[in-house]
Amino acid sequence: MATKRLITIQRVDAAGTGYDIYYPKTVGTQVYIDNTETTTVAQHVVDSNLHITAAERTALTGKNGANGFLQLDAQGFVPTANINPALLAITTEFATVAALGAGASTVETGQLVMVTDASADTTVTSGWAIYRKRVDTDPASLDYTKVNGDDAGWQKIAESESIDVVVQWANIQNKPSSTVADIDDAVTKRHVHDNKAVIDKFTESGTTGSEVINYNGNALAYTKDNTTFTLVETSGTVPAASTLKVGDFVFVESGTIAPASP
Repeated sequence: MATKRLITIQRVDAAGTGYDIYYPKTVGTQVYIDNTETTTVAQHVVDSNLHITAAERTALTGKNGANGFLQLDAQGFVPTANINPALLAITTEFATVAALGAGASTVETGQLVMVTDASADTTVTSGWAIYRKRVDTDPASLDYTKVNGDDAGWQKIAESESIDVVVQWANIQNKPSSTVADIDDAVTKRHVHDNKAVIDKFTESGTTGSEVINYNGNALAYTKDNTTFTLVETSGTVPAASTLKVGDFVFVESGTIAPASP
């Protein structure tokens, strides 16, 4: 069989350091890629569509569509329309916590599921609960038959007991020691005295049945008809008459006192 040979004529280039092909030369627009004579070499080089497969062309032209590539939005996030609804909604229900663990392989990571009777969960007294399948970063430490623990594959998101919660006073921790009735009574009796400093000077002394009102340390009493003021003194000096009103009495409880100067 004869050997095919290509004949090329070269000449020294203008710099004198190499060679340029002098022959043969042609134009890319005059050379076809194959016998179909539909695509020239020039078209093949310029048109990038000629360099990709049909599947690649579908991916490029089907942006954000079926079998197309995904384009992020202006914030760099996946467009909402392109998020799988199964990852955002509750699409699977299990009757019990045990069934949840047994069916773990049917749930995608991050998916929410509902357990209609989650009472086997130590944090659920009764009713339903919603769980999220955790990211399995360490298979040895995540057990999908358990819920809520450090090694559990399920994280509780909500439960029926947290809906329409009624808080009872008896169940509040660190609450005041006073009863509800005492607190309500105190609120009912609340008032403000502008002259509190004066009122605070009133005190009481004496024995039961013989109490004596004191003001600023001095004992006070009244006559039987509640019209005459009586100043009770135990010792000292009788107050000046100018400090008393007509009809007032000075009562010496014990000892003696010196009369006031006239």
